[in-house]
Amino acid sequence: MGGKTCGLGRRGALVLVVLTAFAALTVAPLSSAAAPASPALSSGGNIASPTTRSAASAALAYWTPARMRAARPADVSAERAAVARATARAAGAGPEVTVYGTTGSLPVGTSGPQPRLIASAVPRPYTDRPDRLNGKVFFTKTTGGDFVCSGTVVNSQNQDSVWTAGHCVADNISHTFHKNWVFVPAYASASATGTSRPYGTWTARTLTTKNAYLNTTAPQFKEDLGVAVLNTLNGNHIVAKLGSQGIKFNALAQQNYNAFGYPQAAPFNGLSQFRCNSALLARDDPGGTGPKAMKIDCDMTGGASGGGWLIKLNATTGLGLIASHNDYKYNNDPNHMYGPYLGSDALSLYNFATAL
Repeated sequence: MGGKTCGLGRRGALVLVVLTAFAALTVAPLSSAAAPASPALSSGGNIASPTTRSAASAALAYWTPARMRAARPADVSAERAAVARATARAAGAGPEVTVYGTTGSLPVGTSGPQPRLIASAVPRPYTDRPDRLNGKVFFTKTTGGDFVCSGTVVNSQNQDSVWTAGHCVADNISHTFHKNWVFVPAYASASATGTSRPYGTWTARTLTTKNAYLNTTAPQFKEDLGVAVLNTLNGNHIVAKLGSQGIKFNALAQQNYNAFGYPQAAPFNGLSQFRCNSALLARDDPGGTGPKAMKIDCDMTGGASGGGWLIKLNATTGLGLIASHNDYKYNNDPNHMYGPYLGSDALSLYNFATAL
């Protein structure tokens, strides 16, 4: 993976990069029509940036098929913190909290899990669960450039929420939230010249993340958490229409994980949805606050960031529980993926965002 060597880890010189660590050499220009977001809201260690109606409309118009094809994974890198340098607080385990998924109003078939340790292409069309609940994220950084991530529809009080990574909603280097943010559930493309949006393009009305991620440039991968609250589309809330995955906080880390995403960096091309199935391999401490991150077998690349890791995935309903998401990798270890543990800080963000 790309990036700069910034520090030494216990395995020598490593680059700690989130999955979107591939620079965009050529990017589409910023939308001149995009209005600035409303002032940020902050509460309990969480921060949100509402999007104006005009900005949401501009984002919808901005993402033409050509711009979607030209967008690249965002460039982010950070220093590998030594495990012994544990000035970070040790997050205490709280009680387990489970929110179950919903089926939605659309009829659907299901496809059961396909056990593999490397990424396998999800069979098309993405009309069943869990496939249609995964999607591709598109956004523009305030510092310039169009980029992509992944996300998963999550059940919520507002019926409008998508779980993703913090760096998929905001940039902790410039301390700003992204612009032109949209979510395309079940995104697919038959070729590099076309796109398919079977359930439409959903704009954001509010983007949220942790203060601990947004307001520091230090490594904060353990709190690299994000929730996008969407506008309705044609009068529909996304959860009520498509259904949603559940989510679990303070769960036992030793689980079997089904990781989904839209990897775009080579050898992938961002046109299709992929999944990895793996048991937990280890816990990892990249520095910063929060509980240790988790490691699984998975060779997905940049663009998959934010895609949900599901546990308890039911082969009949296609519903499971989000317990982490694709977040970062080491450049000399392409076959393993790391994601944050969803503890009490993640629960706090979920409660904050999904009540908006």
